[in-house]
Amino acid sequence: MWLRGLGIALLVWIPAALHAESVERRCRAPELRDGYFLPLNESYPHESEITYGCDTGFKPIVEGWWARSICRNGVWVKEPQCVEEKACLPPDIPNAENEKKSKDWYENGSEIQFECKAGYSFNKPNNTARCIDGTWISVSDCVERPSACGRPPKIPNAVVLQNQHQELFDEYSKAVYYCKDGFLTEDEERMKIVRCIFGNWTAGPTCTPSTRLGTKVTEPSYIPIDNCGSHPLVPNGEPLVHRSDQLKYTCNRYYKLVGPEIVRCRSDLTWSELPTCKENYCLLRNGAYEELILTKDEYILNNEKKEFECLSDKYLFKNYAMVRCIDQELHVSECCNRAQINLRMC
Repeated sequence: MWLRGLGIALLVWIPAALHAESVERRCRAPELRDGYFLPLNESYPHESEITYGCDTGFKPIVEGWWARSICRNGVWVKEPQCVEEKACLPPDIPNAENEKKSKDWYENGSEIQFECKAGYSFNKPNNTARCIDGTWISVSDCVERPSACGRPPKIPNAVVLQNQHQELFDEYSKAVYYCKDGFLTEDEERMKIVRCIFGNWTAGPTCTPSTRLGTKVTEPSYIPIDNCGSHPLVPNGEPLVHRSDQLKYTCNRYYKLVGPEIVRCRSDLTWSELPTCKENYCLLRNGAYEELILTKDEYILNNEKKEFECLSDKYLFKNYAMVRCIDQELHVSECCNRAQINLRMC
């Protein structure tokens, strides 16, 4: 008997539940000001569609005189809306991004600012668009920078970390290559950083089978550093007694540490491998670039940049050049005024 009762209960409950779910997924008729829609109903089932138009002097918030909206789970997707004809829809500027979150429409007289995506710059000295009588004016195009780079090239036995959807990269952008398991770069490292310089990527790694695989290294025994005598000299480096059995080396400014940071005294009274302090700067010599105003030699750390003023007799406004040190090579930009620099036209 109880099975029969359960069956009856299910027969009553399931249609009721399905009806409740169906009602929850229906959409009420939209409240559309200054417009009209078809078909006219009090409510609409899930996935149903209406078509709407606008009264004289108004237009839909999509291109064209007619628009469509779909009911999904009780909500109108692309909710019907009519705006004044003089309003503007969001402008479509290829390879540009709105500095603020884009709206569905903009009032007549509105202004919005854009930024070009990486690898692009404006072809006019203006990144502001203005809505005038339903049309955007003063709209610049984002054109490919000559100094930009495409995607980093594929290299055998290596993978590159990058944004898979990015087609262009600004000058001085970085990409990281990783050798696959069992392979190392020519410097016996797992990874190598490359940079975009004047439209080309610097040389990537050559990943070859590691000669270190399968070898076993016997760790030597160490004793207090006092037993090895005076601290070993590392040019442009300074030793610091880290522990009684360790020295820790740091490099002077404009130098970087290459090799082990920690040095120890072996039981055979010899020092473990010493690091070196490698030059980590570029030297911009006074007088080497005639357009730059320099009063002395300038040192620039690797991967850093400095701005220098350019001689003013050639330009109407003050101009500046950006000097970068990339892999210990100087890269000097052309002289540009502040507006060109801010708009990334230079």
